[in-house]
Amino acid sequence: MHDSIAAKNSRTPYPFVVKYAIVILSGAADEPIAALGDRTPLEVASMPETARLASMGRVGMVTTTPEGWRPTSEVSLATLFGIDPTVHAIERGPIEAVGLGLERASATTCRVDLISIGSEDDDDAGMVRDHTGGGLTTVEADVLFNDLLAAWKTRFGTRVEGISISPARDHRSLLFDESDRAYSGVVSCPPRFMIGESAEDHLPAGGDVAVSGLLRELVEFSYDFLDAHEVNLVRRDNDALAANLAWIWGPGRTPDVQHFQEQFGMTGLVLSSDEVGRGLARAIGVDCLADSAWNDLASLGRRAVEALDDVDCVFVHVQEPDAAGHANDDEMKVGVLENIDRAIIGPLRERLEQCGSQETDSEQEGWRMMVAVDHATHSSTGEHGADPVPFVMAGDWIRAAVQRKLTERDARESDVQIDPGHELLEYFLRSGLARTRPRSRHLA
Repeated sequence: MHDSIAAKNSRTPYPFVVKYAIVILSGAADEPIAALGDRTPLEVASMPETARLASMGRVGMVTTTPEGWRPTSEVSLATLFGIDPTVHAIERGPIEAVGLGLERASATTCRVDLISIGSEDDDDAGMVRDHTGGGLTTVEADVLFNDLLAAWKTRFGTRVEGISISPARDHRSLLFDESDRAYSGVVSCPPRFMIGESAEDHLPAGGDVAVSGLLRELVEFSYDFLDAHEVNLVRRDNDALAANLAWIWGPGRTPDVQHFQEQFGMTGLVLSSDEVGRGLARAIGVDCLADSAWNDLASLGRRAVEALDDVDCVFVHVQEPDAAGHANDDEMKVGVLENIDRAIIGPLRERLEQCGSQETDSEQEGWRMMVAVDHATHSSTGEHGADPVPFVMAGDWIRAAVQRKLTERDARESDVQIDPGHELLEYFLRSGLARTRPRSRHLA
């Protein structure tokens, strides 16, 4: 799978490192883009701080989406958090619920989205036009969700006993089922992957046929109810798409995974403004700081640096490259990557280097840093890709014979290929180091 990361230092036969930082560039990988000279944003962006890490460390490739799986944010990010998605069910509904502080231990949780499909009289009848309900507002969505839930109860009676819906967040909400229905094995496609395809071809299926059948009926009924709803009639009058289908997907319960501190013997903190990032952090027992100001990259960088005074390992999950890819804006993606390099990666590297190197002085704390991509987001289509993605790591006992850059091309050529991807975290934290170590000085 991969070779040894480094030989142990003769002065410290059982070395350990005290401080770690991991920066996750969500959606940063891409395909070559004609407008960028057939290069990717990672190849075009000027990222001197990341290049410095690469020059002193190693570049590699990691498989964050298992073969045959869809490249969803929850699966790829869970992989970087050290969770094996082929063993632990990582579903969008419960992960978001945990991230939003809405989890219910007694409930199965699903995501439910109001999406736009072609109406019966349209040429594209039944085809998915937009997975956000045509830019539906939270106020509109709350009306639609509340009225739909009441209509479900009237139409299906005791068959929907135990089902409720949380307040909307634009076109999205969460569906809770506190009955004893068995959702294991039920699958439903995320609506983002259905654009231009028939919704009927992706209806919930598998598992207990009574459960998947009920979900199918709820989805199909939602069209009959929502397509003629007053909110959608007004939207059509204003030349907006109708949010005329309630799509239920990602059902499950909070995954029971080993906590980060139990597994690695160190404390951690995640900084993420994304509910998936927050949910996965809490699933592995790590505190998460979330703030709407995180879109100010300089503030995020300063808070990440400060966090290193309190914990052993800080994770910084940065959503901006993914957002630029979804917006089909490759130039924005290049600019965002350059800003992250300057505002987050540079300050973190400078702070870590203050810990000193154990390779030259065994009395120093030592450090390691990794910059990794969770998944590709193709600027040409705005969709996620399932290909392996690049990472770079640097710090104590990490050296490469061949100098490379943090690009898709260089990562493919590297001899460090991590598959399965959930092993990357342990590889970064532990390879070449002792399995046990003293507690950090601030915890002593």
